[in-house]
Amino acid sequence: MAAKEHGADSFGSAVLRLAPMVKEHYFSFVAETFPALVARYERAYAGTNIASDYQSAIEKRLAQIRERHGFAEDSMQSRRDEAGRAMPIAAPFSLSPGQLALPL
Repeated sequence: MAAKEHGADSFGSAVLRLAPMVKEHYFSFVAETFPALVARYERAYAGTNIASDYQSAIEKRLAQIRERHGFAEDSMQSRRDEAGRAMPIAAPFSLSPGQLALPL
């Protein structure tokens, strides 16, 4: 994996969240640019967030990729308890030497 070859030691992801006004704009872009995907996106984004089972499948797939390529766990993701509720991250993540930090 190219990221590993260039010194990355972890990676994370977040699924797309579509707030109401953003959703309207985004769906019109999809309809114009990728019309064949509109029905799929409408099913996936019935609400503001993607369906939780789809999000879980993405997280599982990324965990498998991390394990296969020797990446650390995604420290940016919140942990979940047995009921699936988000739990705070135990310790703040820290940047590796040379990792880009953006001011927020």
